Amino acid sequence: MTLAGEAVIIWTVTGLSVIAMKAAEKMGKSVPHWLPRITLYTTLTGSFLYLLRYVLVMFL
Repeated sequence: MTLAGEAVIIWTVTGLSVIAMKAAEKMGKSVPHWLPRITLYTTLTGSFLYLLRYVLVMFL
């Protein structure tokens, strides 16, 4: 899969999880205060690792 394809999948999944958290809040369910931050950090870390992998493959 290309870098763009993997990036689209990562960001789509993140967007869906954020939407699910917002919907849960609107329905009155309690969302842990740390969950949105963990989701963001996980996405950024995953994106960085994919990018790093492609850079290493190109130069090594």
